[in-house]
Amino acid sequence: MAGVLSDRAWTGICAAAGCAPDPGTRERLAAILSAYPAFQYDPTALSQAQRMLKLLDKFAELYRRSSLPDFPVDQFEAIFTGQPSTALVDVTTESKLCSLRMLRQHSEDALAAAQFISGAHRGGSRNVQHAYLYSELCTLWLYDFHGPLTWTNPPGGGAPCGPLIDFIAAVFCELDEHLGASAIRNGIKSVRDGRKRAKQLSFRFKTT
Repeated sequence: MAGVLSDRAWTGICAAAGCAPDPGTRERLAAILSAYPAFQYDPTALSQAQRMLKLLDKFAELYRRSSLPDFPVDQFEAIFTGQPSTALVDVTTESKLCSLRMLRQHSEDALAAAQFISGAHRGGSRNVQHAYLYSELCTLWLYDFHGPLTWTNPPGGGAPCGPLIDFIAAVFCELDEHLGASAIRNGIKSVRDGRKRAKQLSFRFKTT
């Protein structure tokens, strides 16, 4: 037993996902499920996430100016925001830039989740709880199962399908909630669209 997640439940969820996650995923999912029933909307979460992203961007600009003044600005921004880069860097610099990138990814994730949950708040507490769970499960899928936020629409029509839909459906079943594939697809799409919007809030480094 890992928190609220039994051996039987964990085996079924992994089978639905169709792949083995990273070590520690079971414990992280158990913590998410423990928080789900009592999750409450935090009206300060969105402003905090926005502030965190803005402060991190300012820090990154100061770091570039002081430690990498000759590094191409566009390449630094590309690495920092997770875009393809052709820049050649040494191992030490690469490690530092990767650390900055990971911090920014965390800030983007927090902003995307806060925006999604804030939007759901208008529909009532139940919508907020579902938004929280969708956001957390999609993040878990990206970083622990290493899968994309995608699904398949059968060419002949019918319900959408795919391992992510099966994974989320299996988790909701453990909570005695049985959602249709189309509803789950809509939840995934909302999370994915929110993550794209959060990523677009990338600042432009000043070159003067």
